[in-house]
Amino acid sequence: MSIIAQYFNTKDFIDRQTFEHILRSSKLLMNNTSLKSLWNLCQPSAEGVSYKIFLQHFAPFKLENKQCRILNYRTRIYDIVKYYWQNIKNDFSCLDRYGRFFITIDQAINLMKKYSFPLNDQQQYELALLFSPKNNGQFNYFDFMRCFTNQSLSNQYIFSRFTYTIQSKQSWTVLPITIDGIFNRIRSQCISKYESVYKMFRIFDKNHQKYLTKIQLDQLLKEFDIHLNEEELYHILSEIDKNQDGLISYNELYDSLMTNALQI
Repeated sequence: MSIIAQYFNTKDFIDRQTFEHILRSSKLLMNNTSLKSLWNLCQPSAEGVSYKIFLQHFAPFKLENKQCRILNYRTRIYDIVKYYWQNIKNDFSCLDRYGRFFITIDQAINLMKKYSFPLNDQQQYELALLFSPKNNGQFNYFDFMRCFTNQSLSNQYIFSRFTYTIQSKQSWTVLPITIDGIFNRIRSQCISKYESVYKMFRIFDKNHQKYLTKIQLDQLLKEFDIHLNEEELYHILSEIDKNQDGLISYNELYDSLMTNALQI
């Protein structure tokens, strides 16, 4: 992840270190004196240089850094995406019937037009391509929406999927991991191994009852090398099982991996 991506949760300003990193990673070659002059030219406040002023000065250079281009578009459409946040998430869910976390480029562009993104046709197409990692005509809507989330503002003392830390050691990471981190692993492994959440759900719903039990959930987790104690498994189940009937439906599983992971 580039340093730009780390500042996606900050809407208005970038600090000097980020400012210099953007320019150094672009094709604009300059020394420290030039960087200092450009920084002062952008009239930094105590918070740093605003995205708006930065883009006014450097958009004409068409910086090659992909994250710079994403940042440019994010700044322009932030208010619209925030206003229609739940509607846009619902539209993505409806279009992605099987939980692949992708829709087509054309579907993405149609949604941009539906919500009147302030972009022309060429810009809408470029934005869609920025979230097509394999350039195969598919738009990764989860990564797109994640650019607008702000989990960093979560209160660390309030229990949530973003704050509760799993204590059981996992073979695939040495870092502390939250419930949300567990869901991130399920999501990525699910797509690479089963292609979609729907296919994965059907495989573990061995009796075709249209729900998963706690035991089947544990089996699913272990399939992805996730080993939890009883308390941790309870918290995972509680996060997924929104109607608290002790069973997991497909919609509940999908929502835990997509909809509930994206909060603004």
